[in-house]
Amino acid sequence: MITAPILPGFYSSGILSSPEWRKGGKPSFTRVHEGGDERGTFARDGLAKARANVAGKATPGAAAGGDCKANFILGGYKVTFFEDAEKRGKEKRELENRLRMVAENHFPVMAIQPQKPEFIQAVHQRCQSWLCEHCKKGKAEELRKSLLSVVEIAFANPKLFTFTTAREFYASPEEAYKTITKQKYIARAMKGMGIHRWFAVLEFQEEEGQGWPHWHVMIDLSDLPGLWYNKENQRYLKTMPKTIAGWLFIPHCVNLVRLNRLLKKWRFGLCQLSKQNKRVTTPEHAINYMMKYLSVMPDRHYSQWVYNLPRIRMFSRSWELAKIMRKPNAKASVKNPHPEPRAKARPPVERIAECRYKIIMVNRDNPQEKPGKPILFDREWMGLAAVLGAVQVERYDKRRKRFYTVWGFKDRAALQKFRSVMLYTPPKNIMPYGKEPMHQWHVKQKMEARRQELLAWWDDHPPEKSVRQVGFQKSA
Repeated sequence: MITAPILPGFYSSGILSSPEWRKGGKPSFTRVHEGGDERGTFARDGLAKARANVAGKATPGAAAGGDCKANFILGGYKVTFFEDAEKRGKEKRELENRLRMVAENHFPVMAIQPQKPEFIQAVHQRCQSWLCEHCKKGKAEELRKSLLSVVEIAFANPKLFTFTTAREFYASPEEAYKTITKQKYIARAMKGMGIHRWFAVLEFQEEEGQGWPHWHVMIDLSDLPGLWYNKENQRYLKTMPKTIAGWLFIPHCVNLVRLNRLLKKWRFGLCQLSKQNKRVTTPEHAINYMMKYLSVMPDRHYSQWVYNLPRIRMFSRSWELAKIMRKPNAKASVKNPHPEPRAKARPPVERIAECRYKIIMVNRDNPQEKPGKPILFDREWMGLAAVLGAVQVERYDKRRKRFYTVWGFKDRAALQKFRSVMLYTPPKNIMPYGKEPMHQWHVKQKMEARRQELLAWWDDHPPEKSVRQVGFQKSA
């Protein structure tokens, strides 16, 4: 904000306290400089702060056809005063003389707030898919922080389990996944065992087959009762046996015999206690271990059926855990009696192929302005964007406490020029992109190449033989 000095004797002059000044419209100040005008509002009695006068918006007096009372230069500013009511004769001349007196004696009381330059930022759209190597790390980090915020309430006594599928009951891995998720076998098994808080992550077998699914499940055992367990005969008892030789009392225990009997009845597979329980020492460590399966990209990526399956769920959780993780200020969802039909889902491979190849223009200074339609854009063309008027701006992230760079346009004319070049369609006799914009055609070719690469990655990268498979010889 630019504030001009206040000279003594101004308030006693009665210029600002006159009825004409209080009744009158707002005077507008324009400081002429190269690149545009800065507009502001006269501060009455030195108490009210000046408000930015939007360029092109007339004052009430000007809109009503009021007279222009004075035009003069005041401290480097061109001042134009509009009056609501039309005045004639002596009253008009007195008001003009008072305003000129301000200019001639340099008694300015003004506060000018320059108009903030408009910046339209180019935002690269991401696919936000759990199968994308660029997006999954950020999504996993947000989920990890959300789980760690409720770890003391949700997972006071966590244990890790592995649910594997029985391949003899299914013709393909895709059929196994669809059957298990559609029937909600994991949720039903947890409910049957009296487990209220659990978190499951999906993983695919890479060493053999076409990616058979299995789930890593973290369970909170705090609500489960204690059981007596015999390792030799794999038995569980609720009451203490007559002879405790060979028996072990576990304060919070899952009856795996009963659980596996239930899974076998459903033709699901097998549930085993994870070997990582010996290494995991704290609930925070258990959550970080589970997030590894979501944040790290597998060596063979994913099989074709995974990339082509819409709405695949890489993790699931219990209803009680979701209720605990809900934000305090979040609004409760109300069931719509007339829901709209659900949009047709797209395969993940199509979304991943388009990741970071689309940009939208967002006006950060005016959030109410809706962004336009997305434009296909390749990062390799940043030099072209700079030639067309794009600029880079440095911003500061308060949460991460670091600077980052964004690019966009400060001039709408440059933005319009950029759009016209990006969406330029050559004549129809020029092939192969005579039917669509030239740059859009090049981006679509890259997207299709990425799509084919993702689908062929699983077969082009066979699993490497591990030490366990080939064995090793100890050196003499």
